[in-house]
Amino acid sequence: VERLEGYAPPWPLPKLFRLTQKGKLIDGVFRGETINTPSMLCVEDALDSLKWAERVGGLDGLVARSEQSLAAIKDWVETCAWVRFLAEDPASASFFTPAVRAGHFLFDLPGYIERRLVRAGVVMVERAIHDTAAAEESFFSYRRSCLRGESVYGRGLSAIALKRTP
Repeated sequence: VERLEGYAPPWPLPKLFRLTQKGKLIDGVFRGETINTPSMLCVEDALDSLKWAERVGGLDGLVARSEQSLAAIKDWVETCAWVRFLAEDPASASFFTPAVRAGHFLFDLPGYIERRLVRAGVVMVERAIHDTAAAEESFFSYRRSCLRGESVYGRGLSAIALKRTP
């Protein structure tokens, strides 16, 4: 609170985003007063979206609409020589997401491997989630080295251990 009350942004702040008035915290925030109108509009939007989803058949209806849209896009892609799906295997398409840099994509390798293992009959998959680029003291990171423009970098090892259950 002290930091908030002591900070004055160097630019004008729209009234609906202000949490202080005359250097003091607007304590109405803690009494349930609505001061952030956009937040409430987002909530109302979310509620309207849920009502619409129910009107079109709930989850089953949404899935059907999504599949219809994908079918229409597939039909269009087949007629265009200059357009193709990024994932050549349709089963892999959901693992690609656009990256911040235009024309680049991210691939969810852990998710892809997990799906393949589950489909192969593995009953339980447990991921060891570490950001090797961020945890410099614990890991070498090719990604971190590339981002820094370093020419020398460590190597990583991934392992899948399977334990046969009786």
